[in-house]
Amino acid sequence: MAITELNELSTGSDLGFEVDIEIENTTAQLADPNGYLLFGRLRVHTKDPIHVGGNQPGSLNVGYRILREGNPEILFEDRAILQHPVLDPEVWYGFTLRLPNTELIISSSLLQVDFVKEDSYWFHQLGNRRFETVVAFGESASGTSNAADSGTSLRRVPAYRHDEKNWLPYKSEPAVQQSQTTRYIFDISDLIQFWRDNINPTGIQRVQIEVLKAIIDKKIAKEFHDAKALTMHFDVERHSWSMIPNEILIQQIHTSSRQGVTKDAWRQELETMIGGGRVYIPANSDTIINLGSSWWIPDYLHKIQCLRLQYGVRYIPFIHDAIPLVTPQFCADGLVQEFRLWFRGAMSVADHIIVNSSSSHNDVVDWAIKLTGECAEVSIARLNAAFPHSEQATRTGIVERYNLDMSRYVICVGTLEARKNHALLLRVWSSLASKLPKRKIPKLVLVGKQGWMFDVAQALLAQDPNLKKSVIILDNLSDQELTDLYRNCIFTVYPSFYEGWGLPITEGLSYGKLTVASNTSSISEASSAGDILLDPNDFFAWQSTIEQLINDEEFLDAATQVSRERANIRTWPDVAADILLAAQSGTRRPADVVSSAVIDGRIYDFTLATARANFECSAQPFRAGVGWHHLEDWGAWSAPGVTELKFRVATSEARYVYLVLRGSVDMLNISVTVDGDIRLSRSVAPGERIILRAELAANQKCVHTIRLVVHNPIDLGRKTDGADKRHVGIGFQNMCCTKCADALARLNFSEAMGMQFI
Repeated sequence: MAITELNELSTGSDLGFEVDIEIENTTAQLADPNGYLLFGRLRVHTKDPIHVGGNQPGSLNVGYRILREGNPEILFEDRAILQHPVLDPEVWYGFTLRLPNTELIISSSLLQVDFVKEDSYWFHQLGNRRFETVVAFGESASGTSNAADSGTSLRRVPAYRHDEKNWLPYKSEPAVQQSQTTRYIFDISDLIQFWRDNINPTGIQRVQIEVLKAIIDKKIAKEFHDAKALTMHFDVERHSWSMIPNEILIQQIHTSSRQGVTKDAWRQELETMIGGGRVYIPANSDTIINLGSSWWIPDYLHKIQCLRLQYGVRYIPFIHDAIPLVTPQFCADGLVQEFRLWFRGAMSVADHIIVNSSSSHNDVVDWAIKLTGECAEVSIARLNAAFPHSEQATRTGIVERYNLDMSRYVICVGTLEARKNHALLLRVWSSLASKLPKRKIPKLVLVGKQGWMFDVAQALLAQDPNLKKSVIILDNLSDQELTDLYRNCIFTVYPSFYEGWGLPITEGLSYGKLTVASNTSSISEASSAGDILLDPNDFFAWQSTIEQLINDEEFLDAATQVSRERANIRTWPDVAADILLAAQSGTRRPADVVSSAVIDGRIYDFTLATARANFECSAQPFRAGVGWHHLEDWGAWSAPGVTELKFRVATSEARYVYLVLRGSVDMLNISVTVDGDIRLSRSVAPGERIILRAELAANQKCVHTIRLVVHNPIDLGRKTDGADKRHVGIGFQNMCCTKCADALARLNFSEAMGMQFI
């Protein structure tokens, strides 16, 4: 057999290079029972050495696929082992690929040798497209010696070499950028999602805005001026990460803080900003900092893990609180389940964690240990900063509009929900109405959107006529209107049961206002050392304190003065500097560490319901690679590319692993490999449900990998008239692992599934 053509390495795809080898012999078959060997050698023209044999950025593997011409079906694929841990520049290295007995007519097959990427992992430094390769067929495996270390003494090497000019850097935009300078990529998906339904930011959204303004406008300390900060968000509709130009984001921020912006104009500006963003192109020096929440994005942490595996980026979430874990009684069941699922995943993906208080630090560490047994490094960036406001009086007319007597009202800012304990304030004001003259009772202004379990407070408002006259609820205020309210109030109140920080307290302090607040969680860190802190369950303490502040002006003035003197308020550039310092100090955790272990005999499933309700029985932690769609109520579809499951077992004993799979709406062709060995290639009929059983050989590392490739993913867009634009492969429903000798566990699984194995 002779090679008649060795094509150029393909540069038409960012998936990597392929050498296509066509064989000139219309009758010969690769039919030797021992298979054949493909010998080759390669050298690299990069400045730096390339590491070999891993899935980290900068490493290189060599693999092959045998395809039918004109048919995307992959018949066989495998990887070679390069016998050198590092490839030095300009040095030739040999490799050997073992081809199986294909029993195919040679002229109808095409061999592709991949030198860069298989669908789930990157095998070279993308952007350095400079490899030189020589490939030749050898004899059958039974009659050929191993040439992997032979270097320059390869058999039947054709007179062919790539011209050096073809190895200039690829001119189009590379799939990943190489950067020596750390780029801080701020994920503001939470802010963008908030803006889709709201104009005026609140709470965590305001924190994100102030931090970004400080960094983008270079208002932080000089040592951080060279920090390259970019912003991006995950576009759920496009299913991709999109960049947002800093200058356009700042413009959008200014628009959101103005009065009188119509919803139509706002939506138009927002969609223009989002639509103009370019696709995020990762660099291996990127650090992604998530300033807001992300648990609502389907499969968010899996998407982050893919970025870590493919490009080597670091991921640092800012966890503002662990309230759904610490006080689940104040949260909707769905939120508790979603947050628990997200939190546990974040602990395994994060390289470093930032929190806003010592209280939140303790909560995160405690729950990380409870749910995962370990915790990443945690830094604190306290939010004791004043939101910017003009020193000149801003008159928006809100005080007059709601008939609030100047300096005769008290405000409480925060979402109207049970955790904030508004019911206590309503009981206090109701009691004051029965004891004091009407002219002595200041109005209580509650500022915030209605949230979870506000019905008790609502019932009090509806039943008490005195409260209807003395309590006002306001929502969706602009920054200027909120400034007006803070400046003219007597003092602020904050009886919350639990907080991650307590921004309204710090904001009140920035206007020089005394706060009467709870003495729980982080509130002592957010408040002034001179503020009045009380037990949120002690009604009489709250009643007597507020009554004294109302009746005794000297006491109020003295308490306010002490609060101002002992307040610890700083700037948002200081907070931003803390965040960047934490991002710099955090170490990089190995991206591909397999930390999830299966429990023998336990049936895991890929459904969203199980992941929410009982994460310990979910197969979600075992998913690896990019070939996955998010979990759904029935299970999870594989996505185009290589879909992998990686998991640990307790001991090195041989085991069986079972996978319950489901066909799609069309015929599928799948290949399955277990720990690198091809175990199955078959077709799956539409809707067919099968149970795959594969034996796991004894493995001293106790780590196993199951890889599944779907060769003809289904375009759901054509099946749903564009309603579902995904390309899907096989469906995953259940997984179980048992010791081969454990007949009872195998029987239990068999009875539970009620199906035959293949």
